[in-house]
Parts: sequence; C-alpha cells; structure tokens
Amino acid sequence: IYHLVEYILYIRRNEPTGRIIFLHAYQDVQDIPSELGPNVKILDEAFPAITLDLTFVQGTFGPELVAAAGKKMNVPRSRMFASCFGANHPHSLAEYRGLRLIHH
Repeated sequence: IYHLVEYILYIRRNEPTGRIIFLHAYQDVQDIPSELGPNVKILDEAFPAITLDLTFVQGTFGPELVAAAGKKMNVPRSRMFASCFGANHPHSLAEYRGLRLIHH
C-alpha cells in the first residue's frame, strides 16, 4: 500500500487529473496479490478528490500490452505511468513510446 500512496501523491502533485487507473498485468489469477483490490478501495476513500480505479489485464507487461490497454481505455501513453522496471525487464523505456516512470 505504501507504493500506491507514493504514486497517488506524485500524480496529485504533478498532474491535473481527478482519476487514476491502476492497471495490473498478470499471467495467472492466483498471481494477483489478494490485498491489491481492498487496498485500492481504502485509498479511494482516503483520497476523495481523486477517483481510483483498478483494472486487471491478463498478459505479460510490455509495450504491446501498454499500447492495447491505452487504446482500450482511451488514455495516451504520455498520460501513463509505471513503477520502476526490475533489473531483468526485457524492454527499454524508449520501447514504451511515452510511458513515464515513477521511481520509488
């Protein structure tokens, strides 16, 4: 929940928006952290000026998934953020064509 709060605070300070959509990519349903949904609901109540939504997408997180999700949700990649990629992430930031990183 700490990282979610950090993301919300960063976006609230730096972006003119009233809505944040958290997107979680997963391979198997059992890989979804059980606390993710309840934590987003708690934070939605804690930050009443911002609507928080949570969307799940089955697939591997990468440039193709980000492009498809953005198109489906009508959100340009320049308005999307991701947490820091792990050391073994197979794609460069440039491949995401506008996606921004939030460092934690």
